[in-house]
Amino acid sequence: MGNMAMTAQREEWALSSQVTAADDNRDYLDRLGRILASSLASAWPKTLTEVLRMGHGATPDLVLNWLRAAVDPAVVPQRVIPSEAEEPGHPELHPLLFEWYFTTETAQLIADVVAGSGKGSLHLGTPSVANELQRQREPHSVALVDADEGVFERFPSLRRIDLAHIGEVATFSARRRFAVTVADPPWYLADTMRWMRIASDLTDDGGTLVLPIFPEMTRPLAGTERDQLLAVAERLGDVELRTNELVYRTPGFERHALSALGIGDTGDWRTADLLVIRNLRSERHVPVTQGGHRGVEGWRRFSFGQQVVMLRLSETATRSGPVLTTIPGCPDNVLTSVSSRDPRRAAIGLWTSRTRVAAVGSVAHAAEALERISGATGSSQHPGSTTDSFLRQLLLGT
Repeated sequence: MGNMAMTAQREEWALSSQVTAADDNRDYLDRLGRILASSLASAWPKTLTEVLRMGHGATPDLVLNWLRAAVDPAVVPQRVIPSEAEEPGHPELHPLLFEWYFTTETAQLIADVVAGSGKGSLHLGTPSVANELQRQREPHSVALVDADEGVFERFPSLRRIDLAHIGEVATFSARRRFAVTVADPPWYLADTMRWMRIASDLTDDGGTLVLPIFPEMTRPLAGTERDQLLAVAERLGDVELRTNELVYRTPGFERHALSALGIGDTGDWRTADLLVIRNLRSERHVPVTQGGHRGVEGWRRFSFGQQVVMLRLSETATRSGPVLTTIPGCPDNVLTSVSSRDPRRAAIGLWTSRTRVAAVGSVAHAAEALERISGATGSSQHPGSTTDSFLRQLLLGT
């Protein structure tokens, strides 16, 4: 659509959006509108997935809000690029772990970069890439660090790799450095800096670091954060940035969150740039950036079939109240955004891999209830307590 002339619509959309009406957010929404209008004027996509990718990291709800205000609904494509769904029978990915896996094509692309950079590689939170390298015929030493024990069920070949460590990245210590390190940290400045520092320390002088960089519209300040990351990267070694090269599978928890917002299938909409830092210098420094790191510390894991349930080890509701309570603003107990900036996250004490949540008034009693109904979520027997009934509702979505 070459002549979109939609300044008034963009302003109305920005002011009516559910995003907080602060100046930086209004500027962000206006920038997003300009990017989308320019992209659509250049090439009209055939699929909704391609439209969403034009948002450069903006979430589907924001892109779709803009489309509703600025474009004739009749011309918006409904078809999507089919998503690579999670394998049935395997543990579901959990939002607390920021588990977005690469598509098979993307994992192969990164594996090719790694294989061409050295014969031994370390993978921090990138099991799909480690899996691709493990399957290659050419000999390549593979080491993996991942916080999720479920990686071995999703990728059975990883049981045969040279070294595997289940735990947060900082809990890993190695007796040697690696020729290549691949890292996929949570998409926040402090986390990315922290993972870059750890990855750098574990990589040989003259070696290679490989990691995704979040797009400029991931959040209002993402562009500035990217500039900081790239400035640090240039001080570490020789930088190569491949824009819009990487595609992520849309995990189940994201599909559940979007469904609660009335959004159907989006395909694999999330993309990223590929940052490759070669010829790492012997003297290199990654600054410490303010901000807490994200992981599973302070949480306990439970499994119910494919579902994974995380219980926070500190109360998020009054102890004098019910063991489990609903969180305001979560329709049918579904958290509709997995962003760390979402204020509802502070109230979450129990969180399922289908992004159903509850506040917890007693961790001990919640744990007892989870243990009591473990493996019996399909049982037709009468619930033993209000807590059990609430838990079954969360797990079954009824």
